Amino acid sequence: MNHSIEITRSEAMPTAVIRRFCADQGHRLTGVSWEIYGHWDESWNKDASKIRTDVFYQLEDCTSQTTKPA
Repeated sequence: MNHSIEITRSEAMPTAVIRRFCADQGHRLTGVSWEIYGHWDESWNKDASKIRTDVFYQLEDCTSQTTKPA
């Protein structure tokens, strides 16, 4: 399952936004995360808003969990 959310640089704590999104959606994080940075582009020296970093968080597999009826 993939979810994509865009976080702008104006948001102070992207990690908090991601954690809140996951909690709101009922996803549990495993604690594993990674970032991917693109190759530097000279245009970024003049316009830092074009810089992109992709951040990924591994989620627990909830499909193998069973729920008990209430």
